[in-house]
Parts: sequence; structure tokens; C-alpha cells
Amino acid sequence: TCITQFVETGLEAMGRNRQRNIDRRDNACFAFRQTGSCKYGESCKFKHIEGEAEHKTLLKANSLSGSYFPKEVEGDILKPVSPEERYFEQFFVTKEGSSEGEYEDLYVDMHSNGICVLGLAPGHAALDKTKRKVSKIDFVVNDRNLADFKISGKRKKGGTWMVDRYPLCTVECDDGNKYTIKASIRCRLYEVNLKLVQDPELVYGKTGFLVVVAPKPEELDEIRSSLTERKAYELLRNTHLADTCT
Repeated sequence: TCITQFVETGLEAMGRNRQRNIDRRDNACFAFRQTGSCKYGESCKFKHIEGEAEHKTLLKANSLSGSYFPKEVEGDILKPVSPEERYFEQFFVTKEGSSEGEYEDLYVDMHSNGICVLGLAPGHAALDKTKRKVSKIDFVVNDRNLADFKISGKRKKGGTWMVDRYPLCTVECDDGNKYTIKASIRCRLYEVNLKLVQDPELVYGKTGFLVVVAPKPEELDEIRSSLTERKAYELLRNTHLADTCT
């Protein structure tokens, strides 16, 4: 019985490997695309496509069907996308600022597993270097320090649940302006970016996220519908965002 199960398992694995090899036939050979030659020749498991000088960049992760390799789609060869583009969707919380013509927008980078990264959007007034500079980020709000919430284990025990009005932190600027940042979505706190406490200027870069949170899976669709998608945000704020998120 053990031998039979072992053989059946081996056959199943061989079948999966064979299917993977068939699937790879839909992908273009990276070496051939770059240099015009491939050491594997006709035995290569990837497509050799002649005369492709220009290659488009794929921005939507799902168009590559989960492959890191360049892939031929309707005659064009597309470059691999970054993990951020592959697994994250970018949304925005739009909010009018206290001063006319200023905004207090947040970004919500949502992973395919539902985990979300929250931070100040490029349109947030605090990030306008022509008017002010961020001097302090404090996670102590209303006598509660988010850094005190520790989570542990696979079930992430210890993370606090927050409603959309829950204050995350305050951002202070050198011109005296002070902004209270709220969760904006119903979620559970997983991580606080404490590096911002030591170096507030990190908020201007890719590592300047505020918190990592997790909404309830059954509420994800409702949350998505309440947020502003990337393209709509660019039109709303008349801006062009960088190609990647988080």
C-alpha cells in the first residue's frame, strides 16, 4: 500500500511538472530576447521570437498570470513586473484640508491577501516641501501609544481593532501645522513604522508608510468600493504617480 501510494504520488508530480513545461511554452526566452541567441537552442522551454526590438512594460500584475518571465501577449513581449505591482492594488482616501486648495489624502496599498499598508499620499499637504517640512511624527494620540500594541503568533494576537475614525498618529511640520492621521478604514493593527519616530523624513520615501493593517476579509469588497482607484485619483488631483506602490 505504501509503495502504491508512493508511485501514485510520483506520477502526480510528473504530471504537474509536464504541465508546467507546457505552460512555459507561452513565455518568451529572456536570453534570446536580450541577446538574440540561447545556449539551449531548439530544446529551450521558452519561445524564441525574432525581430522584437521594443518591449512594452506591463503595469497590471494579473496580465502575466503569475509569471515572472517575459511573456508574449498579442504579439508584444512584456517586461516582468515588480512584486509590488504584481501583488498590490493601490487605492486612496481623499480628504479636503483645513486650508483652501490643500488636501489630506492617504494611500492604501492592498495586498492580494487583504493586508493593507497605509501612508500619506503624495497629495497630502504635509508632504508639500514648497510650503513646509515634516519635523515630527508621533504615534501617541489621546494618551494612547500605538507602539505599545504588540502582536504575536500566526493568529496575530494583540493587534487592536480600529474604526475609520481611529487616530493613528500626528504629523507635525516646521511651519506649525499639525495633522491628525486617522485609520480611514475599519481594520486591525498589525505593525507601526516606528522608524518614522527617529527619522520623520523617511515619510517622503518608499519606506515611509505609517502602519500595516488587516481588514476583515468579508469587508474587503466594501472597502475597495469606498476608496478611490489610482487612475481616478490621478485625474482628481491632476497628477501622475510613480509606477510602483509600497
